[in-house]
Amino acid sequence: MRHKIPGTKFSRDAKTRAILCNDLTEKRKYEIELQKVKSDARRDEEINNLKRDISDIKGMLEALLSRGTDG
Repeated sequence: MRHKIPGTKFSRDAKTRAILCNDLTEKRKYEIELQKVKSDARRDEEINNLKRDISDIKGMLEALLSRGTDG
């Protein structure tokens, strides 16, 4: 059972005491923002992985070039 919180778009679940949003538009906005945050985090992680890969490749190339000039 839910109890409306006066003057807001929220209600409180009587069993769990959780505060719940009654406004479906606000809920949808929140879900879209959450998706965006997760997408940004995945993109940032992928960028960081690519940076590490490039750094590794650069290190290997430098090692190969220095080996070529030493011998």
